[in-house]
Amino acid sequence: MLPGERRGKLAELHGLLGEARAGAGRLAVVTGPAGSGKTLLLRTFYDDAARSGTSSLSATASRAARSVPFAVLEQLFRGARGHVPAEPVGRILRLLDEGASASLRDCLEPGASDRIGAHVFHRVCMALLDLMDETEEPLVIGIDDAQHADTASLQILFAVLRRLHTGRLLLVLAESETSQPLDVLLKAELPSEPVTRRLRLGPLPVADVEELLAPRLGRTAARRKAAAYRDVSGGSPLLVRALLDDDRRARPDDQRPAADRAYREAVLTCLYRCGSDLLDFARQLALLGDTFDRTLLHHLVGLDSESTQRAIDVLRAAGILGGDRFRHSQARVAVLGDMTPEERSDAYARAARILHKNGAPATAVAVQLLASEQIGTSCSVTLLQEAADQAMGDGQVHLAQDILHYADLHPADRRQQAVTTAMLVRTEWLTDPTAAARWVPDLMVAAEDGQLASGHVSTLIGALLWFGKIDAALDHLGRLRDPDWSRDPLTAAHRHARSKWLTLLYPPAAAALGERDRDASTLRTDLPFAADPQSQVAELLADLMSCAPGVPGAQAAERTLRRYPFSAGTAAALAAALVVLVLCGRLSTAARWAEGFAVAAEERDLTVWHAVFTALAAEIALRRGALEQAERFGRSALGILPAEGWGVLIGLPIATLLQARTELGRLDQAQELLNLPVPDVMSHTTAGLPYLRARGRYHLACGQPEPALADFLTVGNQLKEWGLDLPAFLPWRTDAAEALLRLGRVHDAAELAEEQRELTDRRQPYVHALSLRVLAACRPLDRRTELLREALKTLQQVEAPLELAQAKADLAAALQELGRHDEGRLLLYQSRYLAEEAGVQAPGRTVALEPALASAVPAGRGPGGITAVKELSDAERRVARLAARGLSNRQIAGELFLTVSTVEQHLTRVYRKLKVRGRSELSQAVPADPPRKTAARGQESAPGRPDSSCASVGGRRAR
Repeated sequence: MLPGERRGKLAELHGLLGEARAGAGRLAVVTGPAGSGKTLLLRTFYDDAARSGTSSLSATASRAARSVPFAVLEQLFRGARGHVPAEPVGRILRLLDEGASASLRDCLEPGASDRIGAHVFHRVCMALLDLMDETEEPLVIGIDDAQHADTASLQILFAVLRRLHTGRLLLVLAESETSQPLDVLLKAELPSEPVTRRLRLGPLPVADVEELLAPRLGRTAARRKAAAYRDVSGGSPLLVRALLDDDRRARPDDQRPAADRAYREAVLTCLYRCGSDLLDFARQLALLGDTFDRTLLHHLVGLDSESTQRAIDVLRAAGILGGDRFRHSQARVAVLGDMTPEERSDAYARAARILHKNGAPATAVAVQLLASEQIGTSCSVTLLQEAADQAMGDGQVHLAQDILHYADLHPADRRQQAVTTAMLVRTEWLTDPTAAARWVPDLMVAAEDGQLASGHVSTLIGALLWFGKIDAALDHLGRLRDPDWSRDPLTAAHRHARSKWLTLLYPPAAAALGERDRDASTLRTDLPFAADPQSQVAELLADLMSCAPGVPGAQAAERTLRRYPFSAGTAAALAAALVVLVLCGRLSTAARWAEGFAVAAEERDLTVWHAVFTALAAEIALRRGALEQAERFGRSALGILPAEGWGVLIGLPIATLLQARTELGRLDQAQELLNLPVPDVMSHTTAGLPYLRARGRYHLACGQPEPALADFLTVGNQLKEWGLDLPAFLPWRTDAAEALLRLGRVHDAAELAEEQRELTDRRQPYVHALSLRVLAACRPLDRRTELLREALKTLQQVEAPLELAQAKADLAAALQELGRHDEGRLLLYQSRYLAEEAGVQAPGRTVALEPALASAVPAGRGPGGITAVKELSDAERRVARLAARGLSNRQIAGELFLTVSTVEQHLTRVYRKLKVRGRSELSQAVPADPPRKTAARGQESAPGRPDSSCASVGGRRAR
């Protein structure tokens, strides 16, 4: 069955046959790419013509017989059947034999092998004209694959056609598009219009593809899958039918067709029909694979740009290429699979030599060498190392690893081998630190033998720090002070960066460094880019850890995030900058960056950094009060990178996840985390302190204040000893104060809470408010409410919904004791609402309405009121909260970028849903959002503004 567009071409052929029947000889040239359906079109036309009584002669030219004179004519007339007169046919065959014999006997001179003697030419033409006169019906002569026809046969046929003024002859030639244009002589001798008519078969449109699919798949499935089939096949009928054969083994619900054996065979059929030149061209394309580049292709195939473009155009038309690439990966598999293993290996090796000789990028050459699997001394290890560097720069970490493993197999001197090992450590650490660890002993030996440059020694130090080999890291850090390197700015940059990171991660190592690295203690501003981001941010983080965080630190961190694009080389600096933002309380900003970097790392297959940024996103979510999100991110971080791959940093993701599960009341799941093995050396690192603190919070939630207090005091003693006692990092004093209150040691708790308040100010609003709330629990009732109101006022500046809920509950209890029940009930409700919005039902520190007071909450404003508030739309809830805060309709409209009329409509619906009569009752039913400073003043944006949409990505309070 011919699809719709092809039926139109068939109708054109019937029209030409009608003209021939009327006595006007015609020539139809049907062109199209291989597999476009030319042969099917001709066969359908022959069958239709035979049913109408028209005689047909057909032949298929072949590439092998192209140089044989009269090969096509002989095929035509030896296969003559039907109503064709026998006597003229026999005479023509005898003449053709005579002409062929004469051609061989005369040994025609070079360049004239396709010409025939004038007498033979004339006699064959006359015999054909006589045949035309003896046939009652028009004669159809069809030649398929006419691009391979011998010149002698075509010259005679064209000559007869031109002499027929009233002859009933239709000559149909079907030719496939090739990479080379048709012979100039043949193009010159084609009869002109209107005798000659060209019909081109292009790619099938989607509607015709659907028509081909319908009989096999059904009309509904065909309509659903037609576009995908058209995309994979390029509209080639041959490839569509092949995909249909493969589709029988695919799942019925698959939208994209399954390309398998039938598709691969059809691709090869197309290529072989296109000719050896295009087959070889496709092989070169397949060899290049993902490293395809027009310039590389020119070098490889040895064609000029015009010939290259024509070859690409032909393969596009055949449905094999889409743009400059194979439409489906199985097409490349088919082309490569058509070669023997030896042919492929030699072809890849040859491609590598040609590309290298013509100055192709090192990665392109290395890809060919990898595929060749040929190992020999002729391969330059230096070239492979350069290629691995290029691959890393392009974000192709797995390619870099493959290249380096290949380089490791080649003979090399000690220095080259040491460089390869260092590069393997650096690249494999990005995806699997435990795999990279197996190279570290060899790298340590190379460093001791002086075979490594400073950058590779820095790589070694980083690996040693990650796995807790502190003494070895200190030893190799000392090597960076080698006199031969002392004046090298790059070495100074590496030494400075590693020194800072060493003292940040292992504070006890600072004393061991002592005077040796005094020259590295001052930040350099002229360091090379390769080490500069890490040095700059390490310095910033070190400064922040030794003093109170503030606006300058946050601004410097944001400059770093904007300045350096994400890559394997800048990821450590960007992670440190995010930590600075978190310590400075810029949680919304940090959340956007962290989640963006996690996605970027995943796209680049940088497993370690994907895990690290996911863990940072979890910590930020924890601090913002989004406990479920913190738990989900925390689980993801430990799933992306197994525990053994985290090295000493394993304490960070475990601490975040442990605290999230504790706050959510999932104490059994929290206990499972404490059973995970952690390195002993972790307790001597800053990464171990959050782990200890989270474990203490877990003990406190389990009603075990004694072990909790021990953990908190251990954290405090370590921080003091290391000179890192920063409450914004770990507020251990209020943690310990809570444990002391549980033990009844009120005086000791008050001392710790007061001490922490004195160490903080309003530049650290969260920790300051936390200190006030815990201190209030230690004070008499009259002083308690004053401190709690101050804490609530401070908490309005930050995102800390759970801490705000706890403070409201504490103040409500104090007000109840003072007999101010109405205000107490309102605060209790708001506390409960904030806790439930954070997803907390009944964890250790979450507020719950006391039974005696729950019944006193007005109807519609207790638990039922919570349900009513949750029925509000997001827009209604934003308007209601601002109204509850006391803003006028005009102020709400300006805050949310709405019209005043829209605000009024929202409020009307809010009153109806909450069953309140106005603003006076609204403040009791809906907790007001805490007012925030605008972004222009360095704080988070006001609720409802466009840039506050990320507030839904929240986390636990900043500890």
